[in-house]
Amino acid sequence: MAKVEEANRRQVRPLGRPHKLGPGEIGLRDKIMDAAVNIFSRKGIASASLKEISLAAGATPAVIYYHFESKEKLILETLASRFIPLMENVWTAVDESDDPLWIIAEMQRRLINIALKVPWFLSLWSREFVNIDGSLREYTARNLPACSVKRLVAKIRQGQMDGLINPDLSPEMLYMSIIGATMIPLHSQSSWTRQFRKKIDADSIIKHVGIMLAYGYKGK
Repeated sequence: MAKVEEANRRQVRPLGRPHKLGPGEIGLRDKIMDAAVNIFSRKGIASASLKEISLAAGATPAVIYYHFESKEKLILETLASRFIPLMENVWTAVDESDDPLWIIAEMQRRLINIALKVPWFLSLWSREFVNIDGSLREYTARNLPACSVKRLVAKIRQGQMDGLINPDLSPEMLYMSIIGATMIPLHSQSSWTRQFRKKIDADSIIKHVGIMLAYGYKGK
């Protein structure tokens, strides 16, 4: 009798999401997150609805709730699996050299490469970081790689002591300058070309930002 009861208990499937997802369910989760990040880039994270995401993913809102429980959890999981790994790749440049100018240029190159290869990245960044209600800006601030930031600050300070970086720059704020001064020109490429009849390319952005951060407005 005890063996029968034990067998029955093993056959009972627990309520809620399975502990281990099957291949089809994993694929559906990925499809939902792909749909979500694309809609986030077009409408903004706060404005995207579960109905729009479910339609784009070929699912239903009930399926999204089954896999993610809430819109907030869908947002967090999507950003953690789609956005954060891209930014982690940018930050790894900090540990690949002690030359602060190389680090700055390499972080730019990686940002530009991501923006050119990942269709939603530039649009999402531009919409969320310019918008006063941008959820991504707050999420990014909460998820900065603290150790990498500290190492970047230390290397920038050393670069200032070595005369490579303008001593009046704030090492703590430099990473924001690198990202902003790289992404904004990329976002403004078309209007810049129309206004000045001169195309912005990756090399010109990298060179301009490097000179600006190294020498600032003092010249050399």
